[in-house]
Amino acid sequence: MQTYRFSLLTDTPLVEMDDFENIRMQLIEVDCIDALIHSVNDLLVLDFERQAESADAAVEAVKSALADTSIKVTDTIHMQ
Repeated sequence: MQTYRFSLLTDTPLVEMDDFENIRMQLIEVDCIDALIHSVNDLLVLDFERQAESADAAVEAVKSALADTSIKVTDTIHMQ
């Protein structure tokens, strides 16, 4: 297995501390506590480093977990 780095862009607002706490709790509930949380233009961005068989598998595992949250992914950026 390799480690893959990627960012998930979302349409979820991250402006106030309450937004951050809400996101953090949702990530804990779906076992995505390894996410680095930040915002770009007041929208949530999640950075991950995940081990998987492929980059696609790493991203799909996270997206599948996030399906049970209010976090809606709009794009993926793969990093080297």
